[in-house]
Amino acid sequence: MWQFFTDWSAIAPAITSAFAFATFVVAVVGMRTAIRQLKANLENQRETTSKNIWRDYIKLTVEYPQFTQGGFHNLEGKERERYRWFVANFLWGAEELLSFVGEDNVWRHNLIVQARYHRDYFMDPTFRTEDMYGYSPQLRDFVNEAVGQQEAVGRTRRRGNRRPVR
Repeated sequence: MWQFFTDWSAIAPAITSAFAFATFVVAVVGMRTAIRQLKANLENQRETTSKNIWRDYIKLTVEYPQFTQGGFHNLEGKERERYRWFVANFLWGAEELLSFVGEDNVWRHNLIVQARYHRDYFMDPTFRTEDMYGYSPQLRDFVNEAVGQQEAVGRTRRRGNRRPVR
């Protein structure tokens, strides 16, 4: 009977090492699964946020249809200021969507179609030299792309954007 315990004590370190290794493998697999789940949750949250922001912009287009077709230079006073905020809301939503959808041509096409309506505002010197630089470089590239495209909306070529030297 004592022989059993002495035999067991001889193999116990190997069994302990095997269990330690198995625990390590389970921990690594669990960590990788948790990281994948966190990434999936983050992507889902970004998608939901992007769609909610876009939905809010669509609601604004129903509430303020006079701003959906542009016409910045025809507006004065409070209406001009409301228009600027309307477009700022659009740009905020576009920036969020572009960060989520990346190079998805369908979303990009839809955003460019909307942006083209506001071309006169995007070409305004105050917007170009002041307001535009409150947005990310990616969004500034997008605005430049939309402004430069009157007919060829589907193009997705990137262009650099440098801030003018004062």
